[in-house]
Amino acid sequence: MHNNRVSGGRFLAVTILNVAITIVEIIGGLLSGSLALLSDAFHNLGDSLSIVLGYFAQSIAGRPENHRRTYGYRRAEILAAMLNALFLIVVSVFLIIEAIKHLHHPEHVNGPIMLTVAIVGLLANLISAGLLQGGSHHSLNVRATYLHVLSDALSSVAVILGGLVLTFVNLPWLDPVLTIAVALYIGYEAIPIIHQTLSILMQSAPASTTTKSNRTCSELTGSSTSTTSTPGRSMNTGSSFLPT
Repeated sequence: MHNNRVSGGRFLAVTILNVAITIVEIIGGLLSGSLALLSDAFHNLGDSLSIVLGYFAQSIAGRPENHRRTYGYRRAEILAAMLNALFLIVVSVFLIIEAIKHLHHPEHVNGPIMLTVAIVGLLANLISAGLLQGGSHHSLNVRATYLHVLSDALSSVAVILGGLVLTFVNLPWLDPVLTIAVALYIGYEAIPIIHQTLSILMQSAPASTTTKSNRTCSELTGSSTSTTSTPGRSMNTGSSFLPT
């Protein structure tokens, strides 16, 4: 189990990368006038906070159980994953609202600056994703953080494409449209994590177990119906259980 955890050094490296990306993208967004770039910057800032939260949650989850926490602290990771996913939803809604405002009041965007900063952001996000990938298969908390970084990488790709277009063509509506597309993707990735974490916290049965139980109940119900459908058979079945 210990080998599946992401080390503190990796969490620190990812945090530093995200803070650096945030600073670069805020400056680049202000200089270029790109809402998509500024949105990605705030998203990265949220990622930095989420990564720190994820690291502490993983550390707490590794503590042994005691007389008060008889199941240990493993659910700290589940709570952190849910908070990360909820934050993604809030970010998505905020980005969509701001993008709609910019659609009604479009502004000029400097394509070359937007393109350069987005490429730097993409490279840093890919490095961060590589550092977290191993632990994302074994922990919902690390997976939530990993998806944060992946969504940032995807938004950087969208911003790069937008920067390429805006370098040669003046399309004021393109930047807010890209922002809405990125926001919808972020929300799409966050909803399954919220569903999973709520299922765990509510102690729901796994989907496979529920399906098997439902099938068994259906078979028993069908068997009972077929037994009672013929009076003669019902009487014979009942008589077999009478004491002799």
